[in-house]
Amino acid sequence: LDAAWKQSTAQKKRAPRKPSVPKEPKQPKEPKEPKEPKDPKDPKQPKDPKKPGGSDPKDPKDPKDPKKPGGGSGEQPQPGGEKPKKPGGDGNPDITLPEE
Repeated sequence: LDAAWKQSTAQKKRAPRKPSVPKEPKQPKEPKEPKEPKDPKDPKQPKDPKKPGGSDPKDPKDPKDPKKPGGGSGEQPQPGGEKPKKPGGDGNPDITLPEE
């Protein structure tokens, strides 16, 4: 057991050293710093959909839109309640097919 434990500990000690070595070559990523201006754009994208308040984000999310307006506010509850066994499996495809 001691021998096995020592081997495992030795491997663990070596593991952290290996990642540290590849980290050095990662330094050349510094030239990617000019890409930083792109970073601010990324956060802006998620903020844009959030700004609408939720109505716009739902529009791009076809699954939500078709379920409420597309499926019909009255029709959706009926199939959903009558067929609780097929809420996501057959229910969604059936609703999407007629919508298309």
